[in-house]
Amino acid sequence: MKKKYLYLFPLLIILGMVISFSLSLADFKDFKSTLEVFMSRPENIVHNRKSPVNETIASPESATRIDNGVTPTVGTVTPPPANPPVKTLSVPILMYHEIGDGPSSLYVSEKNFRAQMHYLRSNGYKIVTMTQAREMLANKQIPPKVAVITFDDGYVSIYNRAWPILEECAFPATVYVCSSFPGLYNYLTWDHIKILHSGGVEIGSHSHTHPALNTVSPTALAQEVVGSKQILEQKLGTKIDSFCYPCGAYNENIPAVIKKAGYTSAVTVNFRKATSQDDLYLLPRIRVFKADTISSFAKNIQ
Repeated sequence: MKKKYLYLFPLLIILGMVISFSLSLADFKDFKSTLEVFMSRPENIVHNRKSPVNETIASPESATRIDNGVTPTVGTVTPPPANPPVKTLSVPILMYHEIGDGPSSLYVSEKNFRAQMHYLRSNGYKIVTMTQAREMLANKQIPPKVAVITFDDGYVSIYNRAWPILEECAFPATVYVCSSFPGLYNYLTWDHIKILHSGGVEIGSHSHTHPALNTVSPTALAQEVVGSKQILEQKLGTKIDSFCYPCGAYNENIPAVIKKAGYTSAVTVNFRKATSQDDLYLLPRIRVFKADTISSFAKNIQ
């Protein structure tokens, strides 16, 4: 029996060598396979995992682009802001006085005025009256490229020089008249005012005698604000909605007086575009100066 077992020892030794060699070969193949995977897709060897994993890999484009709320951080989505910024609505209200050649900055030459009106027309501006602009501002519904053309004091040049150019361009305007001025030298007559009104020009009040309203008594203030409205409405047979502060002067109490008198808006001489956030009784305007070029004019209204 002992001799029989002697033959088993060499067999067991050989069998052990074969098994050991086989295991080493498997480990070698496994290591080789892992090495090949790493060399071909190194991003898949994550946390000691050897097989491909379903992870999102950032592309070069996504590393530098934010698109549809996805930030460069892979897999992170940022929701849109709860209250996105709202673009402020605005409209330039242009302020003119006299059209013609004169010594002061109140004058705008007929040539320049025509060039400015043709600029507005060729650039697609929609011209509205002050009452129409007031409704747009109040409702916060202002289309792009809307503007208002206003004239202070009621000079006769509005009828003789500005009105023909406005008709060329089919533009309305708003003229602020002092109710005691019609018929005075260099001012519109009532006939002029009626013709302008029938042609689509809105007539507003510029007070009765053009004082600085912050310097008059309460009784005089009522006559300047309420009295001028009554005279204009009687002469023209229409409601007067818009007011313009003489000399641009007012105090903290006067806008309430204007509103109580029945006006729906009032304009100042504050230099900027009117926005939907402005007080409708303290609306700013863009004054057009004698020396304005088309470039400066365009810059002021854009």
